[in-house]
Parts: sequence; structure tokens; C-alpha cells
Amino acid sequence: MKQLTETLLERAMAAELTHHLGHEKHDWECGSGNSRNGSSTRIVKGDLGEVEIPIPRDREGEFGPKILPKYERRCSGF
Repeated sequence: MKQLTETLLERAMAAELTHHLGHEKHDWECGSGNSRNGSSTRIVKGDLGEVEIPIPRDREGEFGPKILPKYERRCSGF
């Protein structure tokens, strides 16, 4: 269950970043100047214990995931 939670959060945040940027990963047709810029890890505590989640970033630093907001360390309900 821990691994499922980790995968779910990771994919949800990747989808949020795709929506935020307006283009899929590796698409060159965007032209907005903002693109993906790797990820950083965050340890999140939940009902099943601690899970290490990669948080995607964008170049301009505007992306703030909704499913797990910035600076949030607790995730209940999973």
C-alpha cells in the first residue's frame, strides 16, 4: 500500500505539472519559455508511515502542486 500511495502521488503531481505548463513532457511546440526542471524529494508522513515522493519543478518556480501543497509534510486519507 505504501508503494501504491507513492506511485499515485508521483503521477498526480506529474499530471498537475503537465496541466500547469500546458504541454506534455518532451513537447517542443509550447514556446512559453517555462519547462520542466527535474524534481526534488520530500518525505511525507501518512496513515501508512513515511513515503519519499519526488516533487517535480518548473524552470520559473511557479508550480505549486494542489494534491500536496508546498511545505506540506502530512498526507492523510491515502
